[in-house]
Amino acid sequence: MGDVAVKLRRIGCIGLLLLIGGVFCLDVFHGIELGQDQTGFQPIYRLRQSLAIAISRMHHPSPGHYLAYKSVVNVLSENGFAVWDDDPGPHMDVARWEVLLTDGPLLNRIIEQAIDEPIDTSLPPEIIQANELGFADYIYFSFRLFGDRISSLYYFFYLIVAATCLVYILQFRNSPFLLFVLVIFLGELYFLENYARSYGMQMQTVFNSRLFSGLSLMPVLHVLFLHWQRLPPRVFSVAGVIVQSLIFGFVLSCRTEAIWQVAMAAAVVCGSGILLVLQWRSRKRPDLVSWLRLLWPALTFLIVVSAYSAVISLNADSRYALEPKAHIVWHEILLGLLTTSPELRREYLDGKEPTYSDVDVYWAVDHDLKARDDTSSPVVRRLPNGDPVVDLNPPAHWNDYEKLVRSVTLRIVLRHPVAVLETVPTRIEEQVRWFNHPAVTPMAWVKLRTPVIVVAVGAIICAVAGGFTVNLAALGSAALFAAVLLLFASMTPLLVEPSPHSIGSLFAYLGAIAVVVPYLVVLLILAAIGRKSKPEGVSLGVKSVQ
Repeated sequence: MGDVAVKLRRIGCIGLLLLIGGVFCLDVFHGIELGQDQTGFQPIYRLRQSLAIAISRMHHPSPGHYLAYKSVVNVLSENGFAVWDDDPGPHMDVARWEVLLTDGPLLNRIIEQAIDEPIDTSLPPEIIQANELGFADYIYFSFRLFGDRISSLYYFFYLIVAATCLVYILQFRNSPFLLFVLVIFLGELYFLENYARSYGMQMQTVFNSRLFSGLSLMPVLHVLFLHWQRLPPRVFSVAGVIVQSLIFGFVLSCRTEAIWQVAMAAAVVCGSGILLVLQWRSRKRPDLVSWLRLLWPALTFLIVVSAYSAVISLNADSRYALEPKAHIVWHEILLGLLTTSPELRREYLDGKEPTYSDVDVYWAVDHDLKARDDTSSPVVRRLPNGDPVVDLNPPAHWNDYEKLVRSVTLRIVLRHPVAVLETVPTRIEEQVRWFNHPAVTPMAWVKLRTPVIVVAVGAIICAVAGGFTVNLAALGSAALFAAVLLLFASMTPLLVEPSPHSIGSLFAYLGAIAVVVPYLVVLLILAAIGRKSKPEGVSLGVKSVQ
């Protein structure tokens, strides 16, 4: 690489770093301008229980083990967070909840009251059912770091973003192309703030855990980029992977949907391992040390994330023994089948008009129980007419419910494989529709304009710095990497259900577009001026990706 190219790459990296810093600040202040630091979100039960667990941990003595003092839960319920029939306080409708959850000063007063509330230890503590435990940790750390107010959750979100970006920059600071990927990620966060606001209280703010599969994408990309580069396991690189893996494990504990990114890392390890074994077939003794040196980033990631998840599970109180300790999955899978298959709705909704909501799943399970006259599950009771139905009122345990739904779902797949396969085109169509729902137009140009400008500026700097200069080998490697990412990003809508909450999938596809478009523009410009792409390879902080 000539002296001019080296200087351009250095200047380009500096320019991209300045752009990254500017876009990060833009993201933070844009969210504040939208009021996302002064708002809560739905579902109200998840927010209430997570708040109660975090606030209870701040009392002395702390119940620990993801338990919430009943006294704290009661304070929240009395101030508008009542969910169940026997909860104290006003039982509000969706409109009144929206007023409550968008009043930051009121939320702060409720939080302060819950913290100051004397604890009656004679009352049995509560747990959070059918939801992730990690979001209680998220709230607790937010309050400890930034104070006992709702805005702390917003600032903690961007502290996590800053941490993952800093580790990423330290590792890839000499790569214009990979720094451009980070610019895209930050541009997507700006868009996410607009996107969340478009969908109202079901999203509302970026610190809603429903959106965390987008936040978790950058740590796992850090790991996979190292695997792509085939860098040796030096101390600095290993430390960076461990930090990113811990960040990912924490985010995963807040949002189960990000599990597809773990599956992607595992597939990369397995696929790379198989290729290496095939290369070594002619050798009498495979070199295990060399094998581990090549796969260490993804292997380290999987080990750290598994260990973090195990710690969360082991730290949970024994009252969680019959709870999933995460978001229920089979319920969502069955909901996806019912919402995308008219045939399955006709058979399993027992003649009822579909609601395209959780209610459809309950009806389908009730239909199956009635057909088999099965009351063996602890969460099943009989109606006065003798029909068995699911009863999810406390103290029902959601593991028992998940077993029922899993059984129904697997039998549907076995009995109606054609109907299940026919849902695939509908799922794709529905997912695209959710990402740009006509009722809220989250993809309107006014909401995309600033991120597009940011990405365009980053692409120009990256191109000038030689970040899009590739040879055929590097291009093939990049295409394979992108194909794996997009394949696994489609798992949520294709295997679970189409949803506006699939932010990791949205980020992956938008990010791929943001890379491909400027690359094609560079190719057209080079073709127009009669030049050919130089063979140095993608500028990744090493000479080339071979």
